Amino acid sequence: MGFFKRSNLHWFLLLGDSEACVGAGVADVVFVLKGSEGTGEDNFPFVLTFLSLIINSLEISQAKVRVGIVTSGPWLRVEAHLNTFTGKAELLHFIGLLPPREGGAKIGVALKLTWEMLFSEERGGRKNAQKVAVVIADSKSQDSVREAASFLRRDGATIYAVGVKDADPTELEEMASHPSSRHVFPRANFSSLRLIINNVKTSGIEPASFCTKDCPCISMEAEILEYLEKLKDLKNQKSQLEKAERTCCLLSSSACAETHGADIFFLLDVSGRISQLDLRDMQNFIIGFLRFLRIGPDHVRMGVVTYSHSPSLQSDLMEDADQIKEAVLALQREGGAAYVGKALSFLNQGTGETAERQVPRYLVVISGGEATDDFKGPAEALRRKDITLLAIGAKKSNETQLTEISGDSRRTFYVNHFDALKSISDGVLAEICAPEGEFLMFGAYPADVFFLMSSSAALSKRDFEKMKDLLKSVISLFSIGPNAVHVGVMQVGANHSLEFGLNKYLSREEVLRAVDRISKHAGGTTYLGKALRSVEDYFLPSRGARGGTSKTLVMITDGNSLDDVEDAAEGLRNMGIEILAVGVGDVYDLQLLRIVGNPKNLFSIWNFNFLANNKKKVVNAICRKPSTSPPCHPQGAPGINGKHGIEGQRGLRGDLVSFLSKQQKGLQGFSPNPPTL
Repeated sequence: MGFFKRSNLHWFLLLGDSEACVGAGVADVVFVLKGSEGTGEDNFPFVLTFLSLIINSLEISQAKVRVGIVTSGPWLRVEAHLNTFTGKAELLHFIGLLPPREGGAKIGVALKLTWEMLFSEERGGRKNAQKVAVVIADSKSQDSVREAASFLRRDGATIYAVGVKDADPTELEEMASHPSSRHVFPRANFSSLRLIINNVKTSGIEPASFCTKDCPCISMEAEILEYLEKLKDLKNQKSQLEKAERTCCLLSSSACAETHGADIFFLLDVSGRISQLDLRDMQNFIIGFLRFLRIGPDHVRMGVVTYSHSPSLQSDLMEDADQIKEAVLALQREGGAAYVGKALSFLNQGTGETAERQVPRYLVVISGGEATDDFKGPAEALRRKDITLLAIGAKKSNETQLTEISGDSRRTFYVNHFDALKSISDGVLAEICAPEGEFLMFGAYPADVFFLMSSSAALSKRDFEKMKDLLKSVISLFSIGPNAVHVGVMQVGANHSLEFGLNKYLSREEVLRAVDRISKHAGGTTYLGKALRSVEDYFLPSRGARGGTSKTLVMITDGNSLDDVEDAAEGLRNMGIEILAVGVGDVYDLQLLRIVGNPKNLFSIWNFNFLANNKKKVVNAICRKPSTSPPCHPQGAPGINGKHGIEGQRGLRGDLVSFLSKQQKGLQGFSPNPPTL
């Protein structure tokens, strides 16, 4: 049995309590507008245009998207609560009448008001709505924004920070959600409005899970039976079932390798640069791993060391999950300076004790700022002992230093704020599961991966090279060979042409050299629908595709298609091809969403400078290894299916569909679709 507790299904389990999670298309959006001395009249037309365009693109109603507005000038003013307007027309008319709010302003106070009042139920906020705050600032705030913004983010709100004219980019990043590439627009203008609108829109329409309670470790059969019993008493059964299919909890993490055990130490920064809320975020981050790690003497052991001016062993390697949780919750801030090098040396002195166990050893370093002492030597000494280092930085951490600690950019993670740590949990687990850097799905299973590079006429040669760099960095993680991964590439410009097919090169070195040789074609009008239809041919056996293998299309584009994409994309998905899309710059997210069919497969990036930062997300989306044991039931879920791997998934799908079909007979008036597995 492996040490990572996993489900046989990488899917969302239906829950009966629809109030626990967010439904698709339901969002509460609050705009925080800041005025400043002498610039309000110049910038206000832009602000009004921005508001009007984004509101005009949303489905405004009390049932779907609600909008609130706060202005922060000489006086803080709530212009509209979330329940003030019931329709789009009256809201747009009101915005057109808003006068400029000139004078100094405090954004921090405005964000605190938004957190305390605007999203409250009394003022129109809803439990089942995604909370979105959009801050538009044209200069630096007169107060601190960090704490108030963190309260909003920790309360589940997504914050976008839009800068106009003299806005402070650092302050915008302090406010915005992670990652900055998607949520910060430091020099917004009319040309960037479309991208901002698309990003804000997808915050509310994405059918993702934002559960307000932990998902229980349960039997699938028992949960589905209980849920179906509840449906019998519902009047509008069909609509309720459709709603429930979109409100669900993720029961498992990303796929991990099976192994017999591991020793993991966490090294946490508890210096003066760490707030109490930061510490709480780190505690929750570590405790979150306990749901997916099989803790025990023959499996995973965990320990914790903290550091400030000196290191301190808080708990040695422990074999009981409850004891680990208790030790983590007992951690305290110490204040003072932060000497990570000294802490690494401290750990280096005691690492010999775990070597006898002959299991993989990991050290996860979490830092809140730059290192102030020598750390390179101690980090290298630990790596020489075959200890895998992962470096996680937040706030003012130096990414170069983090990579020097971990020794590999693949094991380096950075988030703007500690409350965003949960967003990298899957990536950290994946690195622990695949220490050699190869995602084991593609080491043990064959897969066909095809890349579609779409470039507009405006794409520079420099940015095209960055697109190629992303391809190479992703491909370098694959195990490529006759019985492993096959890679193909097509380029779309004024025309589309095949660079090389899936069976052309059968070694990693050959594929990387072939990508290096690709030169940019003449750009032109983008017809992605036509290109997608052409890609179908290259997934046929006659063109090198293999039967019974995983098939993935990864599309990278900086332009919008002028032809229909939906039918062509549906044709690919009907062939069993998973589609991922990376949209760079001013690209319609909704168009890409129609192509991929799943928001989890869509990656929107501000510009090509941020492309490399999204490599891990793309690889994690491609590399989904079939798991070998579900949570709570290591030998298979009782009553459903005890098989493992790919065949187990197929059998489980059939059993579950059959099971649901039988239970369906007890429901009258509708015929629900079983969950897509």
